[in-house]
Amino acid sequence: MNALAFKVTRKNGEYVKPTLLPSPRNPAPAFGLLDGIMAGVCLGGLVVLISLLLRG
Repeated sequence: MNALAFKVTRKNGEYVKPTLLPSPRNPAPAFGLLDGIMAGVCLGGLVVLISLLLRG
């Protein structure tokens, strides 16, 4: 998401200078190794729970 900044001078010649500031890029991935491990553990637990409920 970009930001729009304004520079305003009011003493002599009133002018407005808009500037478009680029958004900072985050080099970190959205999902890391620990997130994947946690999702796998939760999904595995859910599969085991459903299999135990269907068996009995």
